[in-house]
Amino acid sequence: MKSPCRHLSNGLLVLSLALALAGCGGGVAKKPEPVPQAPAEPVKPSIDSAQARVEFANALRAWENEELEEALARFAAFVESFPEAASAQYNSALIHLQLEQRELAIAALEAAVKTDPKLSRAWNELGILHREAGRFEQAETVYRKALAADPDNDRAHLNLGILYDLYLQQLDQALDHYQKYQSLQPQPDARVQGWIIDLARRLSVDLESRP
Repeated sequence: MKSPCRHLSNGLLVLSLALALAGCGGGVAKKPEPVPQAPAEPVKPSIDSAQARVEFANALRAWENEELEEALARFAAFVESFPEAASAQYNSALIHLQLEQRELAIAALEAAVKTDPKLSRAWNELGILHREAGRFEQAETVYRKALAADPDNDRAHLNLGILYDLYLQQLDQALDHYQKYQSLQPQPDARVQGWIIDLARRLSVDLESRP
């Protein structure tokens, strides 16, 4: 069965390959674009009822079959029945991104976090869209809300680090978030470690003594 967010998964694969190639050259590898939340497993509703399970499953089935307009209609109907279901709004945003409907994606993400301010992955996706639109201060605010909702959201730490490093020129903050991202990985990320070493050199920071 095809992944409902195959284009995003492919994008992450391309990103990984590009970074690997960049790392073959001299010096520090070029930093990536912000990293989306893993899209393979759509967020499921917290509502526990037979009707909710059936309606949500039907929406997911349409998405998995790449019947994107049908999936959007089904998720919209689900929200009508269960207004507290931020999961359906979040999933709708991912589908809008597949359809390259960025403003609709932003609206759906904003609806999702209004419904559930603890939905960290939705804040992270919203931060990416603000960053891509050049709204750097809004991106910072939103990434911080992602981390307030889930301090262990490693992708939000990485994305905030990239924002501070490349766009806001707050290098000490960037270093903090790169290190936090690294601490949350099961195995150290060699690329991010290169950025940490580079920032420590530029900031004249001794990583051994840094908390």
